[in-house]
Amino acid sequence: MNERDAAERKRQVRGLLLLALIVLVATLLHAGVRNVFLPGWWRLW
Repeated sequence: MNERDAAERKRQVRGLLLLALIVLVATLLHAGVRNVFLPGWWRLW
């Protein structure tokens, strides 16, 4: 694998991670933050 292929692979990985983050945030906003993180959830640990 040459440098060009490695750079393209990095861009692909960054793009997929960004897409996954956008989907996660959109899902959280659609469901409502209060429904996902119930009051007192941090006390479970």
